[in-house]
Amino acid sequence: MISLFIIGPEWIAAIAAMLTALAAIIGAIVKVGNLIIVVRKGKKKQVHKPLFSWFNLHFFRRSSMKRVSKEARRLAKMMEDDKFIPTLIFFIGRGGSIFGSLISYNLKNKPIFCVDRKYVGNKVTSIFPINNINIPEEFLSKILIVAGEVHTGGTIEYFIEQFKAINSQSIIKTCVFFKQTSCKLNIDYIGRQGHDSVLMPWQDADFIRESTINLS
Repeated sequence: MISLFIIGPEWIAAIAAMLTALAAIIGAIVKVGNLIIVVRKGKKKQVHKPLFSWFNLHFFRRSSMKRVSKEARRLAKMMEDDKFIPTLIFFIGRGGSIFGSLISYNLKNKPIFCVDRKYVGNKVTSIFPINNINIPEEFLSKILIVAGEVHTGGTIEYFIEQFKAINSQSIIKTCVFFKQTSCKLNIDYIGRQGHDSVLMPWQDADFIRESTINLS
């Protein structure tokens, strides 16, 4: 015997109300936690790891500009306490430029220099090779390399080697706003760190990239 279950208008209204309430709850969580939701199928390995996932929804944290500015002030104070006042602050990419500029400001506008980079597979190269740029020697004694975030450390290592090739006597230190625990490279000045990823205030879902890099 086959029974038919017919959903009446009142059931449809109740289900719609539940879905609306669920969407409102998720929206509130996203707003309060400053999260970004990404819909992604499968289990692709990725550099950026979500805070948590629910079915095909992946939730990524995003920091506030207030937090970024606060960490820049704190790290600049740490450098002053360490008696490390850079003669040149070198920014890696856009995130490094914004975070590094705040650090430069807090160090009374120390000289700045930015170079973009590109990735071919897992290999990083500079779009504008710094060894072809004539940097006055007076700026090469104490170099601070700044990145917005670091996941494996490969990009920072690349630029450390580039500067050492220019001047082997340079004192080079590193600084990032966010360090993922997958990075084994020693970073001198760290704003935040954790297992999952924290996107910068100016980043959205387009910045979340997949990778074949082993992050275990």
